[in-house]
Amino acid sequence: MHSHLVVHNALIVRSELMRRGRNLSDIARACHVQPSLVSRVVNGMARSRRIERYICKVTGLSHEFAFPRAKRMVRGHKLLLKKTA
Repeated sequence: MHSHLVVHNALIVRSELMRRGRNLSDIARACHVQPSLVSRVVNGMARSRRIERYICKVTGLSHEFAFPRAKRMVRGHKLLLKKTA
């Protein structure tokens, strides 16, 4: 179920960017990164707090909604859950 939520929210993030006349390449230029990294962040395959914050600023979406998997850390190809006390 979690993967469906990520895909759904990635589509919402992309549609909100389009609605505001922006795309992933615009976000990449503003954050001085490659567009492929922005795509990976939006699709939940990588984490970048800076890119996530900028996307939320541009779209007006809350971080919790746009990036529901934010409590996860990405290392290589493995997703590791953060331990909470």
